Amino acid sequence: MTKQQIVMYQGIQKLMRGFVVGAVILGGTVLSSYAQEDFSTLRFYGGNVSVNSNLDLNILGTGTLGQSFGGVYSARVGAGAGAVFANPAELGRLGKASLMVNSRARILSGDFVTTDDVLDAATIRTETIPTLRDNLYFDETNCNLDVASSGCDFVGTELSNFNVGFNGGVSSFGVGIPLTEAVGIGVGMYKPISLGFGLRATGLEMYLDAAQQTGDQTVAINFLAGISLNAAIGMDVSAFAVGAGATVYQTEDLRVSVGASLEQLFGRTQLYLNALPSAMVILSRSTEYYFNDTSDRNLTGDDTNMLMWDVMGDYKGSAAGFRASAGVDYQFLSLTLGYRSGYTLEMTDPNARATSFTPNFLNLFPDDICDTYPDDDLPAECEQINFANIDLAKPNLTKQTLDSLGQQMSLELPSVFSIGLDAGFGKTNQHTIALNGSIYSGSLEMQGVYGGRGRTSVDPYTIGFTPDIGIGLGLDLQFADKLTPKSLLLLPVRLLFLDFDGLLMQALGGYTGYADPHYRIGFSAALGTFEITHLFAEDEDQRQLVDDLNAVGILPTGFSLGRQYTIFDRLDIAVNVIALPNLVAQTGLIYNIK
Repeated sequence: MTKQQIVMYQGIQKLMRGFVVGAVILGGTVLSSYAQEDFSTLRFYGGNVSVNSNLDLNILGTGTLGQSFGGVYSARVGAGAGAVFANPAELGRLGKASLMVNSRARILSGDFVTTDDVLDAATIRTETIPTLRDNLYFDETNCNLDVASSGCDFVGTELSNFNVGFNGGVSSFGVGIPLTEAVGIGVGMYKPISLGFGLRATGLEMYLDAAQQTGDQTVAINFLAGISLNAAIGMDVSAFAVGAGATVYQTEDLRVSVGASLEQLFGRTQLYLNALPSAMVILSRSTEYYFNDTSDRNLTGDDTNMLMWDVMGDYKGSAAGFRASAGVDYQFLSLTLGYRSGYTLEMTDPNARATSFTPNFLNLFPDDICDTYPDDDLPAECEQINFANIDLAKPNLTKQTLDSLGQQMSLELPSVFSIGLDAGFGKTNQHTIALNGSIYSGSLEMQGVYGGRGRTSVDPYTIGFTPDIGIGLGLDLQFADKLTPKSLLLLPVRLLFLDFDGLLMQALGGYTGYADPHYRIGFSAALGTFEITHLFAEDEDQRQLVDDLNAVGILPTGFSLGRQYTIFDRLDIAVNVIALPNLVAQTGLIYNIK
């Protein structure tokens, strides 16, 4: 394994562990490393966490079909009606009308692995203990957190559900119609982005013990809280395209084609978070003061005891762009030039909101300011939990924080100029090897605005990748139409491609007309720089993530291990067995109308 592969593996491992552990240790994520030991935790119950996520991406790659060839431009391995999305010059050499539909199977991790396979209870407990000791100061006077049977009032979080995968359904369709032998048009729709994430946490409980000195008296203070939380993020981007292509010059050995298409993108991003804790403060072990108590007679003027977090955003927008391409075919060689304009998809929600109220003893002082102080000389404002701030006459008072969502967020896609070279080989040039190169301008970037924990103002955040160049390589092999003793030697290859349906159709070739089978592997990637700003409260975590990603500096934009064959003389069936970023089980159907 190369050094870059090791760094990439370690980075992915850190991301997955941080994602899962961060989701299940809610108590640790709301507390800062600046907490000081003026209280202790007597009880901590981690509750239950359920995680659901789905992902479907095709942003920088050029194909959308089951036979998309890993995002590699190829005139010899055509996309048919789907050329309107990738290489509109191909519409000028369709030859016959075709209808394309691309779909994928529903695949979720929960169908194959258990929650213990993802993160078992013992690992959760091990990861939680340092947080309890370092941030929540769990009282181990009469017990030991490291020993489960020692009597500590501590129950680790249970991961009750973890489902990550892909939703099934139609992901693209297209129609290609030749108007003449040299001119064709196409129209279609596909989804560059479809992703969702949901988190549900219930049953998190904590019991904190503190005291406040008042003259000669010491007042015992206890804080009890139960927290349930629901959070969800969703983004969907759909692209509609219409285009035309024409063969402008043709001889027996040479053909020149050009084409262009217009695209309209529609985007929607939804953000949701809601937490309404049940909590109270107990003074002197006897008098109870509740949060979210509208009947509290101690409240006067602008006083509030509201305790909650609420985030809601529904951003919508659209953008337009275009593609243009030109192709030159000479005997067994093909050259393709392509350009896709950049996009800036602006999505707005004038009613987006983020509101939160926290107890007066919970401080949210800026991390960048607290970082300037030594750990043994922190000002009181840097104590995340400071019970000295409690007003003993009104211990359940809360304050509104500076949490805020901007009314606008944007998704930017870079423009790209690509060049592709295909070469046929074999006795009749029936096989194809394709090589691509790309130059990008701009960034693949998500931007928005928020203000929150550890910040005194509303800040813009950025999650982006700035590609410089891209490369792509693909190989297409044509196999025999009929089973022969010689073709049986290729059976292991066909099993690698999970070609069970193809073997069946070939065995029934007298009825199905099985013909023109192709087996393909394609890969494309972009080289560039990752950028993340103001995404995490802890800048060190952010810097480490960016450093890990940039140590590799490569963003895979497409990979496919797929196959295609024709039955009934007009129905092309294409299957992506394994692909990036869509991973597995994509199927494309192209019906050719003669």
